[in-house]
Amino acid sequence: MTAPLLPNPYREDLLLEAMLECAERFIGLGDELEDLVARVTQERPAAVSLVAPRGMGKSFMLRCLAHPEGGLRLFRRAVGRAFADEPERLLFVPLDLSGGLTGTASLSLLRQLYEELLVQLKELLKVDDVTLLPLERMPSGRVSSLGDLRERAQRAIAAAREEADDDELRQRFTSELGATMPGGLIELLRRIDAWGLRAVFLLDEFDTIAARLSREEYDNLRAVLAVASMVIASTRALSEQVPAEVQTSPFFNLLQRLTILSLRFLSPEDARRLVLEPPTWVAGMQFRFTEADADFILELTGLHPDLIRETCEYLYRTRYRSYRAGQDVLPEAERPYVRALLQPLFADFFAGLWHELSEHDRRTLRLIAAGELADEPISPEPVARGYIGSKGARNA
Repeated sequence: MTAPLLPNPYREDLLLEAMLECAERFIGLGDELEDLVARVTQERPAAVSLVAPRGMGKSFMLRCLAHPEGGLRLFRRAVGRAFADEPERLLFVPLDLSGGLTGTASLSLLRQLYEELLVQLKELLKVDDVTLLPLERMPSGRVSSLGDLRERAQRAIAAAREEADDDELRQRFTSELGATMPGGLIELLRRIDAWGLRAVFLLDEFDTIAARLSREEYDNLRAVLAVASMVIASTRALSEQVPAEVQTSPFFNLLQRLTILSLRFLSPEDARRLVLEPPTWVAGMQFRFTEADADFILELTGLHPDLIRETCEYLYRTRYRSYRAGQDVLPEAERPYVRALLQPLFADFFAGLWHELSEHDRRTLRLIAAGELADEPISPEPVARGYIGSKGARNA
C-alpha cells in the first residue's frame, strides 16, 4: 500500500513546529537555548553574540525564540525573575540580515529594527496599526498586565480615530518619538520598557554587515542596549570581523559571547533521533526509516545536524511513494545508487562551507585529502565548519 502524501516531516519549518509542540521532542541545542533565554531576560537588558559555523543551529535557535509558541513555552523555567510571572511581555523582534543592507549600514539597520519592532508590537497589542496609537494617552509607568495594556491601547486608538484621521495620527506618533534614528527607535523602546515590556532583537547573519559598521554606529547599538536585549548570530566572532579601532566602542564591553563550539555535531543519540523520530510526530503518517536506514544515512552524513535534516528531507521526498511498512526505505541493494544520487546534494552543501573557509584552511584540507597531513596538528576551523568529524562521519 502506497503511503499517503503528507507534509514532509523533515522540512525545516515543519520540524520546528513539531518540536515546539512538546519539550521531549527537542533535539540538540536545548541547553544553549535555555542559557540564551536566561541571558536576555535578566533584570537588565543583555547583548549576546551567538557564534557557530553555518548549519549548526544558530538560525534555528532564533526562529525558536521568535515563534509565537516557541522557546519561551519550552524553556519558561529559564526566564528571568522580572518576566517570570508573565513572559508574554517579552517582545522578540527577528531580523534576517542574509541579504545585507542598502545605503548607510547603521541608518538602514536602525530603521529596519524600528520597523520590525512596530510589526511585533502591533501583534502583541492586537491592534490594526500601532502607529495610530496616541502615545500621550498611554500610561507613563508599568501596566499591571499585558491584557490591561492591550485594552488601553485599543481604547486609545478607537478614541483618537474619532478626533483625527489616520494620516494625522501617524504624524503625531512620529512627532512624539522623533523622526530620526536612533532617537525614534530608542524613545519607542523607552516607552515600552516603562510599560513593563522587553524588546529582544534577534539579528541573524550579522556577518553581512559587521565590518561595515563604524565605531559611531556601534555606539548607537550600545544606546539601544540600554532599553532592549539583543542576540547577534554570526559564523565568526565579531572580534575577528570588526577592526580593532571600532572595537573600542562601549558596545563591545557589554557583549556576552555564547559560543556553541562544543556542539559542532549532534551526539550519536540525537543524530539517530533526528532520522527516526520526525515522522512519528505527524498524525496519520506511516512512513518510517528503519534502524538499518538510519545506520546508512548517518554513515553518509556523520553527525552534522543540517546535513542529516537535508538528507532525510530529500529521501522522504523521493521515497515516500514507494514506501512499504516494515521494510527498509533504502534496501541494501539500492544503497550504491542512493549514495551516488546524494552526491550533488552533498557537493552543494560542502561548497557553501568551502566558500567561507580561509585559504590556509583550504590548503590544510587539500593536504589531508591527499593523505599528506594525517598526523599533523590542524586548525580547529575545518572541524568547526563540519569538514572533519569523528571516525565514521565521512566529512573530510
